[in-house]
Amino acid sequence: MSDFDYWDPSEPYTPTPGETGGSVLGVDGDRVLTYEPTTRCFILAAQTKRFAAVHPPRCDLPFALNLKVLDGNWSSLSPDGRTVALPGAGGTPALIPLDELFGDGTPRPVTNLGHDVSQLRWRGGSEVVALEADGHGRLAVCTVATVTCSATDAPMRNDLDRTQLVVRLG
Repeated sequence: MSDFDYWDPSEPYTPTPGETGGSVLGVDGDRVLTYEPTTRCFILAAQTKRFAAVHPPRCDLPFALNLKVLDGNWSSLSPDGRTVALPGAGGTPALIPLDELFGDGTPRPVTNLGHDVSQLRWRGGSEVVALEADGHGRLAVCTVATVTCSATDAPMRNDLDRTQLVVRLG
């Protein structure tokens, strides 16, 4: 996860007080989705409004999160800004439409995964690719519409001690 702030670069940095804090889970145009672990609240804010919340925060989500997974290896907000993938405490990702996250919706855990997930990247707005945490390079492609996954083995090189999912540009 990464923290965010804004300041005048010609001045020394001082934290900016505001309505939102926490860690960035994704950006869609002007909107920034954040999670505040202290209050356990999700916040959708507008960059052009000095990160003011555009919805009341969602703090009552009946879903336990695995916050360690979010540390740089997880892309929560889909590229089209419509769906959020959350890492469950048990290692299983769950999907929820963004408008339901700020309504009364509950994340739906994906099915057909063999192991906990350590990394996740979006492939368009309709699929997520998950790297299973079993250490054997198993990838799962999960579809948003059905909330199901199909697994495949990824070719692994024995001389590498780590596999990292990356976003391909171009």
